[in-house]
Amino acid sequence: MNTSELNISADVETIARIPVVPAILEVICRTTGMGFAAIARVTEERWVACAVRDEIRFGLMPGGELKLDTTICYEIRQTGDPVVIDHVREDETYHNHHTPVMYGFQSYISVPIVQQDGRFFGTLCAIDPKPSILNNTEIVGMFKTYASLISFYLAAAERTDTPGIKAIEDHIIAELKALLNSVSGYSLHGQDAADPNQAQQSVNKNDGQFSVIVRDSAQKIQSLINDLNTTLGKQ
Repeated sequence: MNTSELNISADVETIARIPVVPAILEVICRTTGMGFAAIARVTEERWVACAVRDEIRFGLMPGGELKLDTTICYEIRQTGDPVVIDHVREDETYHNHHTPVMYGFQSYISVPIVQQDGRFFGTLCAIDPKPSILNNTEIVGMFKTYASLISFYLAAAERTDTPGIKAIEDHIIAELKALLNSVSGYSLHGQDAADPNQAQQSVNKNDGQFSVIVRDSAQKIQSLINDLNTTLGKQ
């Protein structure tokens, strides 16, 4: 095994040790109505899943790999910009793109995870075979906040036993659980609706309140991330 492969294996193990990751991926699936969410390590040569929540039998497990040039994350690594697609068939840029065709999804969101020294680590992403309402400040902001949280843990690595960090972690997990409880009553993005138009209407009825819930939760977690960074900086 070469050095690059060893490093990627270590990255997968690091993500697996982050206590908030399962809650983050669950929140993503519940708030977007999407069935697959993942943290991916994306290098110049490889796309490797570090953590996965798979409710649509996409088939990837942690350590699983996709051919890099078949992914949109490959493009995100080059540009550093998020990609958000509500409905592939109606998207001017991606309606004929090879990746949605190959993997069979209609909705997609991926934001870069950038390490605190500026190096690109990978992406926080989600896909689903149905359209979803994603391209708004609340959902994109939530993804960026969670990417920042993952970036903190990558920087902290073995130092997360610093006094005070565990208490803040507990607050973050509690906030993620509170968000799950808050959105549980919504018919999110028509997960059970066969007609995408019906799904759209279902969400629009609750759009204002739903947006406030997601935005406020992201702001609370961002404040806790700031607390984590302050606590770690005092070590």
